[in-house]
Amino acid sequence: NTQNIQDDQCNQNIPVSNLALSKLNSILWMQTSAEFRMTAIQSYALASVMLDKGLEDANWTAAVEQMGDYSNLPPAVIMDVDETVLDNSAYQARLVRAGTSWDINIWNEWVNESKAPAIPGVVEFLQYAQSKGVTVFYMTNRSYELEQATRKNLIDLGCPMDGNLDTLLTNGEQEDWVTDKTSRRSLLAEQYRIILLIGDDPNDFVSGTKEGNP
Repeated sequence: NTQNIQDDQCNQNIPVSNLALSKLNSILWMQTSAEFRMTAIQSYALASVMLDKGLEDANWTAAVEQMGDYSNLPPAVIMDVDETVLDNSAYQARLVRAGTSWDINIWNEWVNESKAPAIPGVVEFLQYAQSKGVTVFYMTNRSYELEQATRKNLIDLGCPMDGNLDTLLTNGEQEDWVTDKTSRRSLLAEQYRIILLIGDDPNDFVSGTKEGNP
């Protein structure tokens, strides 16, 4: 509860130098503002419109890795997970409480609880995509060790998950599945026409975004 965090910060005199505190306003905005909710719902409403356009055009693809004749491949969308499907603001609040900007143990504990809520509008979009015969893939840089907890979280929220196909592609699950998601996108592009890529980081769309001048 971010209000309790604010109260605790005042009561305990957490040093201003605590870098985690710089995130407190953004956490509060994400958890409580109507504007964030409206923006997220609007984004996924637009995604549904673009999905329909992509399904109507056999030459449509969202992935630069898509090569050759892909017009007859089955359609798919690729979703990033964190802050795209799952809301981890509660984890960020725990970092504020702990007085740190990153802690792998707090992160693992949070993920293993499988209790992250959905970003507003995403479940409805994903279910709409499924109803259109589109396979939904979740491509995340969460580690392979956290895959089962992540899968449970997604299923509990009602996110489509194919029981006969591995649609959750995690970091380290295969040898070349690293932080850069190119190899995973390339693999899917051989088997599916990728209608949409949806994420919150440039790495969710193209490679090389972590290098050089932004």
